[in-house]
Amino acid sequence: MTQKMMKQKKLIFSWILAFAMVVGIISPGSAVAVKADNTPVYKTQLTGATKYIKGQIAKPAYGDEWYVIQQSRSGNEDVSYYKAYYDSVVSQISDSTKAAEMKPLDWARVIIALESIGADPTDVNGKNLFENLADFTKLDKGSIYDIYTTTYVLIALQGGTYEIPSVSGVAEANKTTKEKLVNSILNCGYDEEKGCWGGPDWNSPYEWKADPDMAGIAIQALAPYYSGNNEVKKKIDSALNCLSNLQDNNGCFDSYGSVNACSTAQVLLALIELGINPDKDSRFKKNKTIVEGLADYYDGSTGGFKNYIGGDVDLGFATVQVSSALTSYDRLLNKKTSLYDMSDVDYKLYTKLTLSKPSIKKVTSPKKKQIKVTWKKIKGVTGYEIQASTSKNFKKSKTKTFKVKKGTATNTTLKKSLKSRRRYYVRMRTYKTTISGKTVKSKWSAKKKITTK
Repeated sequence: MTQKMMKQKKLIFSWILAFAMVVGIISPGSAVAVKADNTPVYKTQLTGATKYIKGQIAKPAYGDEWYVIQQSRSGNEDVSYYKAYYDSVVSQISDSTKAAEMKPLDWARVIIALESIGADPTDVNGKNLFENLADFTKLDKGSIYDIYTTTYVLIALQGGTYEIPSVSGVAEANKTTKEKLVNSILNCGYDEEKGCWGGPDWNSPYEWKADPDMAGIAIQALAPYYSGNNEVKKKIDSALNCLSNLQDNNGCFDSYGSVNACSTAQVLLALIELGINPDKDSRFKKNKTIVEGLADYYDGSTGGFKNYIGGDVDLGFATVQVSSALTSYDRLLNKKTSLYDMSDVDYKLYTKLTLSKPSIKKVTSPKKKQIKVTWKKIKGVTGYEIQASTSKNFKKSKTKTFKVKKGTATNTTLKKSLKSRRRYYVRMRTYKTTISGKTVKSKWSAKKKITTK
């Protein structure tokens, strides 16, 4: 192989990694590093990176999937942000020319992003996006680089209770199934002797080398099958030992000759998807933990991350991958689901949304012409609507309606237009504004009565 060919392959591989970026997380055996004010270092950096991404990608569109995933999984509840992305996806797939240019990997990452914001990938403007992944022969063409497609297709299928539909023109023998995807990933670039996923060593082109990126994303996709598939378990266990040996003393990983933040993030995400708490796993504890190693790539002046020590801030690679990794790490510490486990997305933004009705804990009258209402907070709502009425049946002419435009609130004081020494009946309900602009409301709570001062 000529030197020119080697450089070309290396360039192609780098672009594939960019297109297929994901994430990772964690920190083995020791406590989480904190600043003087007791704020964990990772938390400060995650907050900075999330803000930096939002500022740089103020109106996400098709192609910004990984930014959308990071923002949604880190808790950004800006409805307009996700509406801009969704509308762009609808525009993209509604254009037959643009849609025809999309590769299977494009469809997979769009599906994952839609799942993360609660949209239904089986009904996007009347289209089932999984239909574009139905032909397995287009996903696996016999190259080790096919792993960057098959892994994300499998992850997309695991985001919900989804299956690949039957599509006209695709023979049943060629239909994509989870079993085919799993088997493809198990054998794509996996070296039985060395026990890990990898590929050609660019410095020695005829040598095979274990690669943290390939191993990381393979493990991420296969993680749900770890406990129920013996071959999956065997290969993952072997790969974890291999990765442990590849980790350097600063907690990070080398991919094709360069220690970098992105490869480190991929490995950490793999651990979290397996349910491994890296803070307690001695295999990945060197002089620094993985999270401590990632901290060295942070740029405090911008809030972004660099891919290489001494390099420039990299939004599209390092910042989004490392911040996603730290997002997943933060979710682990707070006992939430991992980055790709969307089971906690408790509503569908474009399908039927049913909200739980709230429960009023108590009502009091702290001052004249005032009613204070206290309730149990309900997660995932935009706000609350409260009614106070002198009518037990809440007749419109005798009812005042108040809005609390903050879903995290647990109490409010009603003041406007209330009268003194009057008996009032109080009830409330939750409401959610979806990214389509529709407002959905819950049933009313049980009413309580109070006489104002």
